[in-house]
Amino acid sequence: MLPGDFEIKKIDENPDMNKYVEELKEDVHLSKGNILEKSLMVGSLRTKWLNYYFKEKDNYRRIKSVKERIIRSKVDSKVSDSLLRMKSEDNISKNDENVIKLNKMMENVKENLEFLEKAMNILNDFGFTVKNAIDIIKLERL
Repeated sequence: MLPGDFEIKKIDENPDMNKYVEELKEDVHLSKGNILEKSLMVGSLRTKWLNYYFKEKDNYRRIKSVKERIIRSKVDSKVSDSLLRMKSEDNISKNDENVIKLNKMMENVKENLEFLEKAMNILNDFGFTVKNAIDIIKLERL
């Protein structure tokens, strides 16, 4: 294994996505009992999810780098014809078990990044949601 490589293992699902979905549900759940706590946490929640986003971007970059190194190591360096080189790289991408697994990992990370972008949009609106909920509670007390 090369330095910085991932352990290439069986990838059938995206466990990180399940974790993100459940965690976002918890983070944006509002009730009368937790509204003060949530109002104080809005900034730190945004920071947490932004951190997740950049970690996933880094994962994608590292996985892509490993994939490219595997492909380069298997393509004959003596092949000077660029068309033949591209065909060889394409063949490796489609048939090499490790590259196929890395492609699946990259797909999962892309899904995670898309979800995290949407989660950050939700959190951008969450401050207004908390404020509106506080206003409703104040009105109920009148």
